Amino acid sequence: MAVAKAKSAFVCTECGAEYRKWQGQCSSCQEWNTLSEVHLASARPGSGAALVDLAMRVISRGKSLISVMLISAKYLV
Repeated sequence: MAVAKAKSAFVCTECGAEYRKWQGQCSSCQEWNTLSEVHLASARPGSGAALVDLAMRVISRGKSLISVMLISAKYLV
């Protein structure tokens, strides 16, 4: 049986811009090394791990919890 490839997006932890592929610099805010991979369309238990990881990266860059919520809200089902 074939396994479906997991869909993912790359989200800038500085401005929340989204990209289909990883790149070194966010073309929206011009910051380097701020893109984090988020796995999409997963309804299995524990699928929020990627969002938790993204949230921790955003907070570690000194952003507010509101920023985390705004970036993460797009990926919650």
